[in-house]
Amino acid sequence: MDVPLCAIIPVRNEADRVAHALGQLHRAGIRRAVIVVNGSRDGSAAAARQAVLRLRWAARVLEFRPSLGPDVPRAVGTFAALRAFPDTGWFLYADGDWGGGFGPMLQDWVSRAQRSGAQVTFVGNRTLRKDGSSDPERPDLQLWRTTLGRIQPAWRDVSPSESPWLVHRAAFHDVSAYWLHHPGQWFARCALARERSIRLAVVRGWDPRLAGNRNRTESHARRMLETLVGDAVEGCCVLLGRRPTRRWKGVWWNGYHADRRLDILRRVAGSWRPESP
Repeated sequence: MDVPLCAIIPVRNEADRVAHALGQLHRAGIRRAVIVVNGSRDGSAAAARQAVLRLRWAARVLEFRPSLGPDVPRAVGTFAALRAFPDTGWFLYADGDWGGGFGPMLQDWVSRAQRSGAQVTFVGNRTLRKDGSSDPERPDLQLWRTTLGRIQPAWRDVSPSESPWLVHRAAFHDVSAYWLHHPGQWFARCALARERSIRLAVVRGWDPRLAGNRNRTESHARRMLETLVGDAVEGCCVLLGRRPTRRWKGVWWNGYHADRRLDILRRVAGSWRPESP
């Protein structure tokens, strides 16, 4: 019998794109979702509700007027899904701003991720070159490659900050869904937990260029890169058994990290307890 899968989809100011993204997720076989509308001002919640009605999904659309900050919607949406759809076995993390015809590519990636036997699956970094080096404009990926080269070379091309992710419910018994708010620490804690019970895999074949992500302002892109680098620094510290910090090469890589509404996340997470295995 197929194990139910639920997509967790953050959306922010994507009223003109969310219906397309959900339609492509439908092509990929998604029929259940929690959509977290994150500080939108353009009617994204209404557009998402109309789309799920048209698609006849089992879905919840959660709207937060204050922005939750980056990645926090993944964690909030997961706790909501665990309550709303208790029989869910798999959680797929997608983005509501994806464009293009990504449905078949996503369906293939999910299928291969499930067949891998892993409980937590990340995508491989498409910018890794044949000589093992990564895009010089992405210092976060270089940092992951260097650190993982010492610990698990097979994962050196992982891109922890990049969706999609696929997570089996059982993983949350070892690593709290709370850590989904921080891709670096989520990956690091899952990687460390592999020694106990979690099986982790990196599945290649997802090309974000085909998802046609919307271009943002130069200022936003710069702050997002700072966020990605800071998350990578903290995650690598956890992997190496060091105290987490966002300081690297004499620079504090904060980006949008301070905008993460962990106060809201803690309230959402505080009332949920996993069932016994």
